[in-house]
Order: sequence, then C-alpha cells, then structure tokens
Amino acid sequence: MLPIDDAPSAVIAGAVNVITRKPKGEFGLDAMAGYGNFNSREFRLGVDTPTLELGGLGELSARVTGRIYKRDGWVKNLSNDKDLDTRDRWGGRVAVRWKPADAVTVDYAYDRIDIDEAPSYAQLTEDFSGFLGAFAN
Repeated sequence: MLPIDDAPSAVIAGAVNVITRKPKGEFGLDAMAGYGNFNSREFRLGVDTPTLELGGLGELSARVTGRIYKRDGWVKNLSNDKDLDTRDRWGGRVAVRWKPADAVTVDYAYDRIDIDEAPSYAQLTEDFSGFLGAFAN
C-alpha cells in the first residue's frame, strides 16, 4: 500500500508499471477517509496547486499527496503484552513541474514512506521436513 495516485497497470511476466499523476496546473483537491475491522483507519489527501507564473523563468505547478493507514492487531503476544499483525504506515509525495519554455518541461518528485508494523501471528505445529525435530514440539 504505497501512496501513489493512480493504480498500477499490469503487464506480461508480472512486471508492474506505476504511473503517478503529474501536477495539473490548476487547483484540485481529492480526499478519502475510511474505517474498517480491527480499528483500521485510512486517510488520503491530494492537492494540486494552480500554475504560478515566474515571469521570464516560466511556469511552476505542484501536486502534494499523503496517506496514513493504521490498524490494530488481532492476536495479543502474552510475553510482551503487544498486538501482533498491526499496521502503521504513512507516506507522502511532492511533485513539481517547471516549464521554463514551451518546448521544455522539468518534472521533479520526492516521496517518503514510513512503515512500523508487528509481524503476523504464526505457529509451527508440525515439521514435515524432518529437519526441525524437537523445535516442532
């Protein structure tokens, strides 16, 4: 779950091509909020700025996006009293488009993602390989 603007498009052999939205040059706002099971919360916000005229230096526009996703775990780890399979993610992106001339366009983007999660619950109940021996019990 990355903070991207558009859905990835799939191609043959499993490759994924992610195409993010460029700044439009006119004001725009899109937002989303959601709530789900295990107290999951998700918030997304995208803002397009209007084109700024820089005189002899051309035009400048930007798009800023952000996303926060949090979810409680569904299993309590009794050894440290913390939940397992929690989700805590946030990310953002700033894209800037500078057009110094009609035939020249310069695009720059910076993005940042932070993921702080606990692993999901797993328990080994039987060793079919025969390598783990006593650890399976």
